Amino acid sequence: KAVTKAHIPNKCLPPMMTAVGPTFVSISWQSTIDNGAPILEYVVRYADNRDMTDALESPKVMGTRRSRTVVDLAAGVTYFFQVCARNEVGRGEWSNPSKGVTTLKPQPPDHPEPPYMAEKTAYTLKIAWTAPNGNGSPIEGFNLKFSHDPEMKEYRL
Repeated sequence: KAVTKAHIPNKCLPPMMTAVGPTFVSISWQSTIDNGAPILEYVVRYADNRDMTDALESPKVMGTRRSRTVVDLAAGVTYFFQVCARNEVGRGEWSNPSKGVTTLKPQPPDHPEPPYMAEKTAYTLKIAWTAPNGNGSPIEGFNLKFSHDPEMKEYRL
């Protein structure tokens, strides 16, 4: 009886973009042939150039899940993605790079939640709020208005 030895998985096809935002890209890919040993994980890497120079690896995708959202990307930048599969024998070859995917331009930040009084003394008030999502760009500051008028028709900055 002939026994064939397991080999590294075949090369994956390039991943496809499924969603994009200012700081993330979601991708998915097709399964590949495992060559006699079950696929243990997929590995994704990305770069801002098609040559994949200085590519960064995203955290591993365990098991047979074939999708990943890569986060903490720069807004308005074009990225390329590759994927490879690993079995007990080793990693397969990286896929060809995906088509370039450009993250969205930064958008205005979301509105913050209303401020609240975090602390008070006889002479001071400490006001706090939860910072909103910057939507692809760091928030550089806040303007706090205050007034004795609940409708805020007259206020101070």
